[in-house]
Amino acid sequence: MKSSLYISMERIQTNMNKLAPAVWMERGEEKTSIEKKRRSRDSGSSDQSGHRKSSEPGSQVCYGNPEIRVFKQKIDITEYGLKDPETLLPHMRETENQADFHVCHRCQNRNQDLFFLYQGHWYCRKCLDFGPLEAGQWPRKPKLSHKTWTGHPKLEFELMPFQKEASTKALDALKRGKDVLVYAAAGAGKTEISMESICWYLARGKKVCFAISRRQVVMEIAKRLAQSFPDLDVIPVCEGYTKVTDADLIVCTTHQLYRYPFCFDLLILDELDAFPYAGNEVLEAIAAQSCTGQKMLLSATPDEKSLQAIEQGKMEMVNLFKRPHEKPLCVPKVIRAGKFLMVLHILANCRRFIRQNKQVLLFVPRIADTTWMKLVVSIFFRCEVIHSKSADKDEIMARFHEKKTMVLICTTLLERGITVPSVQVIVYRADHPVFTKASLIQIFGRAGRSFKDPEGEGIALVSTVSKNLQECIRQLRYMNAASGVEAQSTHAKASRPL
Repeated sequence: MKSSLYISMERIQTNMNKLAPAVWMERGEEKTSIEKKRRSRDSGSSDQSGHRKSSEPGSQVCYGNPEIRVFKQKIDITEYGLKDPETLLPHMRETENQADFHVCHRCQNRNQDLFFLYQGHWYCRKCLDFGPLEAGQWPRKPKLSHKTWTGHPKLEFELMPFQKEASTKALDALKRGKDVLVYAAAGAGKTEISMESICWYLARGKKVCFAISRRQVVMEIAKRLAQSFPDLDVIPVCEGYTKVTDADLIVCTTHQLYRYPFCFDLLILDELDAFPYAGNEVLEAIAAQSCTGQKMLLSATPDEKSLQAIEQGKMEMVNLFKRPHEKPLCVPKVIRAGKFLMVLHILANCRRFIRQNKQVLLFVPRIADTTWMKLVVSIFFRCEVIHSKSADKDEIMARFHEKKTMVLICTTLLERGITVPSVQVIVYRADHPVFTKASLIQIFGRAGRSFKDPEGEGIALVSTVSKNLQECIRQLRYMNAASGVEAQSTHAKASRPL
């Protein structure tokens, strides 16, 4: 039977591999080796495992477990008093003897392996990206303005009767103190449906936030809400827009919700099933903490967690599968071909769409595919590339909206929240694993959204028809059937049987 000291030392060794924010040296190492590695670190060389050690200020250095990358700055391990495992032993013993363990009141972390000691205080590593928070301490609520506003939104088109019905049902649920999921097809007007609820809360001087997973969608939604509520101060809070964090109506990424603990009476979460929010325990906990009232969830592809909450009676659901123009959702045409023929199909269909004065969103599965695809497509058409690593995303999207670019080659970055009139969609290698069922539903939901041009077209280029693509087509056809509209046969049929 192992002794308690042996078990404690074993735990320490395991924890140090996870907790070390900087250089963790094995216990038997000589001082000369330690000095040699320190000099190597300062010179910016690489160690045998391939970890890069940069000498630039603020660069990230992480040894031990390479999957842990939460530290934004290089931290000297001596600051934590962790020169040797034995220095942790008293603290480990103390923790083991405590009846109640450490708890993070921001991300609700209770895993004791994810806390570290710094200058006599315990901190949570799980949410350290959002700033250090001492275990057991509560985040401080910021002081925000509360404006009472009794106006109405200004919409380009009046809501259809079935949209008004969905909007009323959602607000009724919120009035009863229930959270609500608006399960609506892409382009059905989820943002517009939420506006009646926004007005009801603002008329009572309550605070409202519209939170979305991705930065590009935040910019798009903030612009649309500013147009619909010209009397209100509407601000985006996301990367590059964090100097001003308070307004009458706040639109932010789910990451930025850490700034607003216990602040919102109504939190509208758009596309909660999207990366990086989906499945992220830290972001989910931060979002829950930011809301002291009700939550309205908007999604065309709800997750299992939300559907289970509805089955358990914890949340209500409102369905809306019909678009305002009452035309069917775009069901993609499936074309099976080799990679070379896929490129020929792309060029032929881009030419056809552009001759009709329609723009094209060309989705590719990997960032690496955008480079060679642009080289090919740019020979024939004006095109640009956008993905998560693009430095000038706002400028690229502005040029596409202004039709200065006819073909935009993109990754799944643009699968959600982007509305461009008369845009058609082509997916290269739609059978790639990165294109999930939810992702494909969102991608083909970009087409046919405009009142002026409701006849959207989508093309899926594949070598084999994946299960995700089959499920996507089945779901889109179900939505069309449930809404009372039927998909056009030219869009619903594949070039070969599925």
